[in-house]
Amino acid sequence: MDYSSGTIYFAHPISMYGTPLERTIIDMLTEQHWKVVNPSDPEHQAEVVRIKSTISDRGAAGKAIMEYFVGLCNQCHAVAFSTFPDNTVGAGVAKEVESFNARGAEILQVNVDDPTKPWLKGVGWPPSGLIILDVEKTRAKLKELSPEYAAAARPS
Repeated sequence: MDYSSGTIYFAHPISMYGTPLERTIIDMLTEQHWKVVNPSDPEHQAEVVRIKSTISDRGAAGKAIMEYFVGLCNQCHAVAFSTFPDNTVGAGVAKEVESFNARGAEILQVNVDDPTKPWLKGVGWPPSGLIILDVEKTRAKLKELSPEYAAAARPS
């Protein structure tokens, strides 16, 4: 994939993947003339499945998946990130946003006080008032918010 200037990476919790809110935010970004790179798109999720199928160690697979997504981030001009409903930031989203901060790229926070009318605000990283969760707290939050995540995370 070759993403040029004018592309924005939408960093958001996987509990938001496939939801009406995700669609509303993508539509808002598109209306603002961004080409949106969405990690929940089928081609990116297929890569996640491929990585998981080739790397049996969960920690190593997680690292390879994160490297894949940060690689996508590095091809984008800016990032729009979303928090969990309690205004915390998951570890993966934070890692993605940090890749933009490291190169001085534009960082925008999605505000969804009214989920029907999301809006963006430019922020520094990390923004004051946000708590960034570690990996274990992120997993716990995802299990709490997403029954699908909880089922997929159970050992077979």
